[in-house]
Amino acid sequence: MHIPIHAPEYQATLYINQKEYFLVILQAMSDHQGHFLDISVGWSSKAHDARVYHNSSVCQKLHGGIFFPDHHIRVGDVDMPVCLVGDMAYLLQPWLMKPYTGHLNPSWQALNARLSRVRIVVEVSFSWLKGRGK
Repeated sequence: MHIPIHAPEYQATLYINQKEYFLVILQAMSDHQGHFLDISVGWSSKAHDARVYHNSSVCQKLHGGIFFPDHHIRVGDVDMPVCLVGDMAYLLQPWLMKPYTGHLNPSWQALNARLSRVRIVVEVSFSWLKGRGK
């Protein structure tokens, strides 16, 4: 999510976009109920999402195994680790799932559809954050 700002004069070119708005990136993580678990804000609008994530405290906690230590959920008769769902900007990690690309069989298409439904929860969270909740 990009947030409009009044950019500092000495760094204005870092924050301006192609429409000549000054913006910072807000990157957040929410749970399955839309509650925010982590927020990182302040990066220049020119920074790539993956770079913002890689330099965030939540990324460091995930790599260190301290964000979701030993958290599992039971789906049917299978224990599954808690994981994040991201978009194509992010690298696959043991704790991060993202849609598959290319020519997909029906099983992979079904997985992508499920991941998309999960991401809708995050999008609704951002709508509420922006004050546009329904």
